[in-house]
Amino acid sequence: MEAGGLGGAPGAADGYRLEAVADLRGVDALAGAWDDLWGRSGSPVPFTRFGWNRAWWESFGGESPFTVWTVRATDGTLAALLPTLPDPEAKRPGVLRVWANTHSFRSALLWDPAHPGALLALARGLRHLPGWWMLRIPYLVADDPAVAALRAAFAGEGMGAVTWPIMASPVYALQGTWEEALGSLSRRRRESLRRKQRQLLEGGKGRVEIVRGTVPDLGARLAQCWAVSAHTWKHRQGSSIAADPRRVAFYEGVGAADKEWLVLALLHLDGEPVAFEYNLLCRGVLYSLKLGFDERFAKASPGIVLRMKVLEWAFANGVATFDYMGNEADYKDMLSTYVLAHENLELFNANPRGRAAHFAKGRAYPAARAVYRAGRRLLGKGRP
Repeated sequence: MEAGGLGGAPGAADGYRLEAVADLRGVDALAGAWDDLWGRSGSPVPFTRFGWNRAWWESFGGESPFTVWTVRATDGTLAALLPTLPDPEAKRPGVLRVWANTHSFRSALLWDPAHPGALLALARGLRHLPGWWMLRIPYLVADDPAVAALRAAFAGEGMGAVTWPIMASPVYALQGTWEEALGSLSRRRRESLRRKQRQLLEGGKGRVEIVRGTVPDLGARLAQCWAVSAHTWKHRQGSSIAADPRRVAFYEGVGAADKEWLVLALLHLDGEPVAFEYNLLCRGVLYSLKLGFDERFAKASPGIVLRMKVLEWAFANGVATFDYMGNEADYKDMLSTYVLAHENLELFNANPRGRAAHFAKGRAYPAARAVYRAGRRLLGKGRP
């Protein structure tokens, strides 16, 4: 385990100690403490668990160096954790980002709110760390209190922060019964959904399977999901799971690590898989991670039919919330309660390059955009 203590004046704050873990053996040794912290954190989404992050690194980390920053209290309790690596998309050196990409869906700072001093120790230690000027943390829930606490800790050390709104994801709070949920839709919409379901499922042609947790043939079922993925519009664009072996390995790794949460749904037509959903059920929330339908059967709407069966299953199995993930869409909005705003967070070190970048992104760029929009309004080319 390669762990460097950054205690003393640079890293310690109110009895907390910042340490750096920079090899996989050391990361694996953190597994138990990592998940224990996850349980105590204020943002216990599945995407910050050890298993999720370990699968992410195996699939997407490559040969890049990395550092998992840990903050411990005087009694050894893990109070905060932040995995970082050099940003592979950055045009200049010195940019860090957390372990996240488009397959992360949502990230969060892993931090126990009972230890507010831990974030100050993290900020203070990173401020004195040479070689970086910006840290990116994407896919954050906008009103996550941990984000505000982290920004305050960095501001207390003279460092800056900028947030960028990126998307709003529909969320459905399940109440009442599935029949009552269908009854909330317009008559035309209800009849359309029922007609599609009859066409696919009645007469023995179509069959829906929804499995939860570990099943003996999980590998075969996942293979069927990837087979469907290879016949989607995303595959033509190169963004499907089946289009990249790293994506296949990642979702199989997550399924193995969090198998007790996996909810896998498949729609078969004449014995052939034509639609799938890959979801995780964590603390009463069913997260819709990946889904797809075979475009050859698009006229029959297998994706919509399967989604309705998954929601019916959620009502029947005591799910409290269905999180659609991703951006808004008509098929999501028709049964949703509210939207969850997401943002990207950029933190800037208190060195010359960090200060210049913070000024440019936090003040100069927004001011220039405001002038540009005002000019377009004066010319009658923009919205009032």
